Amino acid sequence: MDVDPALTTERLVRAWRRADCNSLRQALEASQLCQPVSPDVAIDELFDTYEWTMLDIADRFAPLYALRRQADRRAPWFDADCREVRPLRLSASVAAIDEVAASLNDITGLMLLVDGSS
Repeated sequence: MDVDPALTTERLVRAWRRADCNSLRQALEASQLCQPVSPDVAIDELFDTYEWTMLDIADRFAPLYALRRQADRRAPWFDADCREVRPLRLSASVAAIDEVAASLNDITGLMLLVDGSS
C-alpha cells in the first residue's frame, strides 16, 4: 500500500525517557557548564558554550531520530471547514469548565461559611 507523501509528516525527536538520569547528571557535572567562569568572558561566548555543550550531551544520551506519522484519514468528510470550527468548540469547552470551577468555588465558599458559623 503506497502512502501519499502529503499525508505523512516527519519530525525530529529525542527519546529522553530512555536516557540514564545518573549518567546524564554526571555528564552535566563534568561539562564546562559546571566549571568556574572567568568574569571577563563575553556573554555571547557563554551562550555558545551552553548551546554546544547541551547539544553534545543531548546527542550522546538521546540522539535525534525521525518520527514519521500518517495523517488521520479515517474521516474523509473532516475538511478545512471542520478544522476551522474545531478550535471554537474547544474554547467553548474551556469556558464551560471555567464556569463549573467557578460554581464549585462558590459552593466551597458557602460550605466554609456554614461550617464556620456552627
